[in-house]
Amino acid sequence: MPGDAAQTSVHRTEPLDDSDIRTFLIADVRGYTRFTQERGDEAAGALAGQFADLARGVVADHDGHVLEFRGDEALCVFRSARRALRAAVGLQVRFRAPAGDGSTFPLGIGIGLAAGEAVPIEGGFRGASLNLAARLCALAKPGEILASETVVGLAGQLDGVRIVPRRSVRLKGIDRPVRLLEIASETPLPPLPEPHARRRRIDRRWLVLGAIGAFAVLAGLLTLGLTRATADRGLSALTPNSLGVVDPSDGRITSEIALEARPSAVAEGDGSLWVANAADSTVTRIDPSTRASTTIPVGPGPTALTFYEGAVWVANNQGRTVSRVDAATNKVVQEITVGNGPRAIAGGAGRVWVANGVDGTVSSIDPQSGNTTKPITVGADPSGLAVLGGSLWVASEATGTVVRLNPSGDIVEPVAVGNAPSAIATDGEGLWVANAQDATVSRINPSRGSVTDVVREERIPGHLPSGKARCGWRTSTTAL
Repeated sequence: MPGDAAQTSVHRTEPLDDSDIRTFLIADVRGYTRFTQERGDEAAGALAGQFADLARGVVADHDGHVLEFRGDEALCVFRSARRALRAAVGLQVRFRAPAGDGSTFPLGIGIGLAAGEAVPIEGGFRGASLNLAARLCALAKPGEILASETVVGLAGQLDGVRIVPRRSVRLKGIDRPVRLLEIASETPLPPLPEPHARRRRIDRRWLVLGAIGAFAVLAGLLTLGLTRATADRGLSALTPNSLGVVDPSDGRITSEIALEARPSAVAEGDGSLWVANAADSTVTRIDPSTRASTTIPVGPGPTALTFYEGAVWVANNQGRTVSRVDAATNKVVQEITVGNGPRAIAGGAGRVWVANGVDGTVSSIDPQSGNTTKPITVGADPSGLAVLGGSLWVASEATGTVVRLNPSGDIVEPVAVGNAPSAIATDGEGLWVANAQDATVSRINPSRGSVTDVVREERIPGHLPSGKARCGWRTSTTAL
């Protein structure tokens, strides 16, 4: 497994020199174990051989060395961080591109990169950078490249390569939170291979974003009149780039709507569904009764949105902006500059609030004029916002806390929740916080200022229902 790479001696093709800074790249085939179970050992062996051949060629083309293949995993080293990053993008391109016979590699690849001094030993290397590369690889989803800040700092600006700030996480064996940086190609890549259809257990009252497996928002969607064309049998799984509805009584996916791009967030307002599409910097408005849709260009990298005061407010993670979309005209009427890496947004208490993940601040926007006030410092990695009882509640992934801001912007009290809280929502009475690393959800009683319930999930929660709807958790709740 990627997480164990640092404990393994790997074959080295370079001379011993403990003064060199090296960049380690680890690539792993996602879904290899299931592929083996479904296809058998011979097919899995052939796939591992194909993986090795393709990876070896791309790494060599970028002056890198393959240290070791372990079935579905390749451990590689580079003397240049720039070449390592280009190799990572090249690997994603190569594993998605059709071969001469038109066939493509059937599974997605996750890649992690880290750089630093590694201790050369007989037969390989050991060191923190190799360990970090393994941890980042383990976090990378199919088609993703995650790199450490050191790699990006050494490489500098690269033409054709985009750096996308992500949340900080706590990793096993590393004391301090690690900032994730996603490496993306400016040129659109071939699509990922279609996943094998299989029945999945779906949490009740969740709207499902099929392309990224995110479970998000709108328990009240079931009341909006979306046609349940397949209610008699249900769907075994959602198709990629789609929006689906789950029946809260039995967890079935009852219907779905095809989308044109990868969805990154969804909200409800003015009788419509609004879906942010990060890949093509648009928002799609969907009429749930007719399924008619309108696509609206917004700022770069929309990752969060909310409906407030007759408009959709879109946080553009890659553009330091919020796009204000007028629901009456379906047009962006204002682009508002906020902080670096806006990643969460909420409306309430007469303001629109934006969490700036890179800066550790919250921006406040007047919904009438679009004017902003001086950003409020809230601590590292604000990851979610909710307004309840006239106060703003801010989740922080780095500290594992939720802080409460009073109307004047002063922090009243921090509340300890789980590890890496990634989202927060309110049901009108309490607050629910998704703790991504723990696969738990904490409920905060605002009057007591403490956690009163913890829900343990079968999967890592990434999004929560928005609006005043109770969360329909499937698993048991432990009262505290």
